[in-house]
Amino acid sequence: MKKFLTMLVMLATATLLVSGQDTTSKSLQVKDLQKEAAFPGGKDSLNSFLQKHIQYPRRSIMNGEKGRVVIEILVNKQGEITETSVLHTLKLKRGSLPGKIESTNEKIKRPLLEAEALRVVKSFPKFIPAINKSGKAVDIRMQIPITFWVGGL
Repeated sequence: MKKFLTMLVMLATATLLVSGQDTTSKSLQVKDLQKEAAFPGGKDSLNSFLQKHIQYPRRSIMNGEKGRVVIEILVNKQGEITETSVLHTLKLKRGSLPGKIESTNEKIKRPLLEAEALRVVKSFPKFIPAINKSGKAVDIRMQIPITFWVGGL
């Protein structure tokens, strides 16, 4: 009999950092943008992409590993992701329910989950670039939180 596995890979809204760079190397803030960088098709398409492409590492499943991996990306003026890095991984709160999983502020290491999150983010298609108030495309850093969760907490 196949073991039923519940996996949730969830994207909490991609969050812009307050430090992006435009062509003059000035620090940008969200209020300086006319339009934020976006995954093609929006948040729902991004969630679908993640759910389709994430492969929960088998060893992580066996060990009951879970966590919220926060990936930082740089989306350039052409919408390409030119930099990716793991910012941190946060421990999940006990008692969280599927669809409303909360993280703690406690940072943990989950190398397999972090590697999988990076692999999938590196395979993203081009984003729609951020546009500043002058109407010009700008480079911008974003955070993508991806939650790995198996079964109950």
